[in-house]
Amino acid sequence: MPTYIHTYFEIIKNISAKEPDIEIIANLIEQNVSLSYKLLKLVNTLGCGSQYKVNGIRQAIVLLGFIELKKWLCVLAVREKDSSNGISGEVMKLCLVRAKICEEVAKLLPVGFSLSGYFLTGMFSLMDRILNLSMSEVLNQLPLDKEIEDALNGKRNDQRKVLDLVFAVEKVQWQTISAFCKGLMIKEKDVFNAYGESLNWAKQMIEEN
Repeated sequence: MPTYIHTYFEIIKNISAKEPDIEIIANLIEQNVSLSYKLLKLVNTLGCGSQYKVNGIRQAIVLLGFIELKKWLCVLAVREKDSSNGISGEVMKLCLVRAKICEEVAKLLPVGFSLSGYFLTGMFSLMDRILNLSMSEVLNQLPLDKEIEDALNGKRNDQRKVLDLVFAVEKVQWQTISAFCKGLMIKEKDVFNAYGESLNWAKQMIEEN
């Protein structure tokens, strides 16, 4: 597994702790000059820096928030242009689209669901191909919630139902899409709107390098 993947997910592991320690997280980010630069650039791009003067990594983390920081790190892990990782542009785009559409579909579901959990489920559904490892090896090496692990292992929880719907959308399986939408009590047109938005978002994330 590439070194940068371990770096990103060591930070994600700390963010996912019951009580995240901002000092530990900031120190891990500060050890990587490139990552520190990208974080500060992100905060400025989102407009945080226009209202607040960002004095360092800790302030940038506070302005961005743990949930958005975790999501951003996952995107970076996929988007990282490492010539040795062999990730094709199409696989990278599909990974980001899956992450975003899972999150968008989750917004259509009854309240109380963790949007970040659905985002990560979509993101990691292709991580075995990206890292050239079996899914069991990926799950053993990276810190993920049990619900996400279960979904990626094929267990029929809420995240898996949404992921299976996304698979059907990718393959344009109309009957399957209709059945899943009925089961989830959401409208098909809303799912396809979410898919279009996700395609645009993924394109933007890839271009912003």
